[in-house]
Amino acid sequence: MRFVEFKQGYNTYVSGEETDLIEAIAKRGQVFKSELSEREQKVASNLTNKSILIRQRTDEKIYYKLSNQART
Repeated sequence: MRFVEFKQGYNTYVSGEETDLIEAIAKRGQVFKSELSEREQKVASNLTNKSILIRQRTDEKIYYKLSNQART
């Protein structure tokens, strides 16, 4: 397991699957929800609940990007 550090000084642990998705989104900057598999959408939702990802809606499309507070 790895962890993600937040600017406020606390850490949260993430699984290997979560780490892979974080790295993929960080590489691309943002990813549309429709581009993710059903499993990846669930993982992205969990990462949003952990405040690692941000979910935003624009022009009827939803996308995920890394939170400014999280450091990987």
